[in-house]
Amino acid sequence: MLIYYLCEFGEFDEIVRLMRLRVNQGHTISKDLWRHVLDAASAASHHESTHYIWRQMVELGYLRPSYSVCQNVLTVASRTGDTELVSSVIRLLAEIEMPLSSEDYEKVAEAHVVQGDLYSGFEVLCRMAAAGIALQPSSTRAILTYMIQERMQPRDAWAILKRLKSSDYAIPLKCAHVVLELCEHEALHDSSYLDEGVTLYKELYALCPDKADVSVFNTLVGMCRRAKNTDAGMFIIKEMASLRVVPNTTTFEHLILMCLDAGNSESAYMYFQDLLARGSGLSEDARVEIREQCSQLDGDFAQQLRHHPEIRGNQREYPEEYPPLTQRGPSNWTPESPGEFQKRTPRPVDKEARRAESKERRKRKRRRLAIARAQDEDDWMDYKPGGLVPDPIPGDEK
Repeated sequence: MLIYYLCEFGEFDEIVRLMRLRVNQGHTISKDLWRHVLDAASAASHHESTHYIWRQMVELGYLRPSYSVCQNVLTVASRTGDTELVSSVIRLLAEIEMPLSSEDYEKVAEAHVVQGDLYSGFEVLCRMAAAGIALQPSSTRAILTYMIQERMQPRDAWAILKRLKSSDYAIPLKCAHVVLELCEHEALHDSSYLDEGVTLYKELYALCPDKADVSVFNTLVGMCRRAKNTDAGMFIIKEMASLRVVPNTTTFEHLILMCLDAGNSESAYMYFQDLLARGSGLSEDARVEIREQCSQLDGDFAQQLRHHPEIRGNQREYPEEYPPLTQRGPSNWTPESPGEFQKRTPRPVDKEARRAESKERRKRKRRRLAIARAQDEDDWMDYKPGGLVPDPIPGDEK
């Protein structure tokens, strides 16, 4: 009864000491007690007691834990880098013909990485992909954390992937992507990692069977922004368009913020309008950053962005000194098309209101002409509405 009480209070160090003592003295412990302690210890992620009971009872065939307990044991083993325990759990799952889930593979990979064996961690993910299980962003989190903590050079991690490829493994795109994420992280402190990241991207197609997707390009654009290299950023955007990769919200957030970093609030505003025209919205982090950036910039476009309802959140009114600018949509957008993002307002009947509206229209016309003149300048930040959306592939039009 004492051990049951100790389990309730999570005193697993004392529990494993008492159980070892009783076993060494030749006393019998019931299977129910072994099972109860294994369930409780693995759920509490207590490594010593979990490892002891598994080796003492499960590996010798006295206990057959449930799948949920096996998952808990895998979690304990992965966090502590206990690859022997991981292998034992995997063997048991194979014996009962229980296929491994994506979470199981991820835990096995994490165990190897925690132990410092990055090659084996990547190898497990290659086997996971070969088993027909798609890698998720979570699949490489442990690897990225390890590489950052160990201050690993991206080229060294890339070399591991090349070794796996030479061993006839198909390298999943996510494995290459996590190395680019390492470059993105380091580019904040050392802009030379941007050059490294772009170089690795150019080698990606020789390494992976899959083409770069939008998440890869978002990482590359984010890397360019961290390194404050707008020329490289536009190279990535052109590459993205040439490969017909459709941008998502994250892409536009990077572009808007990159424009604001460069002090070009006009292009930032136009990219923002393109985002709205596609029925998307900004993340809260992006809203906060845009407000902060625009508060430090002058001009109508910066203030219009700062006070836009989508960026201000629940505050839906514009300040009087910043009337709405003419909104722009993508190149294939027309006011009559479905999903239009700006509805016409009825013409005011009051004479003073009509005069004010006429004055506002003239002001907007002058502003549009100024925008058109600015867009004639040949500069990397010139906005081309809808330029990120690839043209339809011939024969695919519906």
